[in-house]
Amino acid sequence: MALDPQPFADDNAAAQQRFLSLFLRSEREVFRYVAALGPNVADAEDIVQQTALTVWRIFEAYDPARPFTPWARRFALNNTQIQPLAGARGDRFRN
Repeated sequence: MALDPQPFADDNAAAQQRFLSLFLRSEREVFRYVAALGPNVADAEDIVQQTALTVWRIFEAYDPARPFTPWARRFALNNTQIQPLAGARGDRFRN
């Protein structure tokens, strides 16, 4: 399934605002969660940014009856597991 990079029409500012509000309230906790998994601060920041993009792309699938932060942390965990692989591949080609 292809993900639409802009899941909301321009006229749906309320949904965009809802996403921003939820993610910004959760961002610090998501960062602490990622940092506790062991990456350095720079990698943790990158993973949180990637998580924001991932969650934004699939935000229409979010069930507002459930807590947002645990939902976002699940994607952060997935991104944490992907990030070291991407870094390892890049390191082989440097030098």
